[in-house]
Amino acid sequence: MHSSLAAKCCRVLEANIKPDNVFALLAQAALNFHEKELEAKCWGVVSVLTEECINSEAFCNIGSRALNALLKRETLTISEVELFKGALRWTDSECARQGTNIEEDKTARRQVLGDSVYEIRFLAMSQKDFAKHVSTTGILTDAESVSIFQQFNGLDVAGLKWKKHTKRQPPPIVSFSRFDLCNVSRENWSYNGGSDALTLTVNKFVFFHGVRLFGDCHGSQYDVEFAIKDENITETRYTSTADNDGVYWYDVMLPKPISLLPREDVTIIATITGPESYKGINGKSSMKVDDIVVTFKNAPAFISSCTDEQCGQFYKIFLSKL
Repeated sequence: MHSSLAAKCCRVLEANIKPDNVFALLAQAALNFHEKELEAKCWGVVSVLTEECINSEAFCNIGSRALNALLKRETLTISEVELFKGALRWTDSECARQGTNIEEDKTARRQVLGDSVYEIRFLAMSQKDFAKHVSTTGILTDAESVSIFQQFNGLDVAGLKWKKHTKRQPPPIVSFSRFDLCNVSRENWSYNGGSDALTLTVNKFVFFHGVRLFGDCHGSQYDVEFAIKDENITETRYTSTADNDGVYWYDVMLPKPISLLPREDVTIIATITGPESYKGINGKSSMKVDDIVVTFKNAPAFISSCTDEQCGQFYKIFLSKL
């Protein structure tokens, strides 16, 4: 494929990465475009939205190499037992494709999973989860299961291929402070039924996790409705608390992060009910952390907002890289 056309195709695909198509796009990136950046972005989505990705129909159609790459990853947002359940579903689908009856051939699952079984961190599970969800599946031999049970109970087993692993971790969340500490003001910011809104733009694909809003120094409670793109958090109550710098705040986090595209204007809107709070002044128009640049500007005129680029709410926003 012509390089410029391939680049355009990749940009279109990057803008449409979702949990239900991410594994199909990974395959396309590897086979058709040799596009490392697209591949990296796909794995970024898998790292942040792991459970949604492996519960998609497309997951059971991936190849064994892709499964092995998934099981090798350090950054995943899923428990080890749920990851195992996903690998088991994939294994059963692969057995069905090969025409193997797993009820008649008790070794079939292990044969299909192959050496990828050694990438599953059984010792990062609880012993209860291992007993309930793993030991009876035929993925492990009886001797292997006994050895892992012994390891759970503090007995070192020579030659055990499964080592003690730390739990996989989600990608780190990075905070972007719109106001320097010296520009956090105790002068009252009031709420009279209107909204606080702000538009932001990022320079690269990221996930948006939530915001930190100013509270007051009395530990008061605030009812907040929050919206970004097509995501809405219905009215939820939060309690103001202090950080080590003496700033009072509360975090409003999305149940699941959403992706933001480069150069896409995204408006965040908070409708707050509660007592007067701290506010920020002399807000930054942009800031950079690592290689992520966030630019802030006033919300569109048709949105009535007390907050603007220079003053008001939205102390921090929380992002993670794809």
